[in-house]
Amino acid sequence: MYFVGILIFSAFLVALSFFSGSASVYVDLPSLIVILALTIPILLASGLLPDLFRGFRLMGMKVNPYSSLELKRITQACRLALLSLLLSGLTGTIFGTVGMLSNLSDPTRIGPNLAIAMLTTLYAIVLGFLILPVQAKVRTILDTMV
Repeated sequence: MYFVGILIFSAFLVALSFFSGSASVYVDLPSLIVILALTIPILLASGLLPDLFRGFRLMGMKVNPYSSLELKRITQACRLALLSLLLSGLTGTIFGTVGMLSNLSDPTRIGPNLAIAMLTTLYAIVLGFLILPVQAKVRTILDTMV
């Protein structure tokens, strides 16, 4: 069901992007790099990146193969990923805004900096939406374990 939900979520995002113009305006590689370059090292440093991947694998399984301790680590990984995504989105927004404000005299540089400012936040939110169901499923499994 996770993958069906993700497919429906993606379809709504694509539809929203077409309503506001072209979907290509929402594709910005520097914004995605900012998000991933700030989030992945935090998960690596904490040692929780493999646990986050376990959580995504769990979404495709019908039976839980993980112990209670592993599930708690997955929950911690989801929590840290969500927090680091939001903070990296905010960081990208601040950097993009500073870049935009420092280039007010050059109108050609305002647009790209504004795109980084807004799209880093958008990417952080969208990636966060992908992690929330993982966290919810793991918490549900933990709550039902005896």
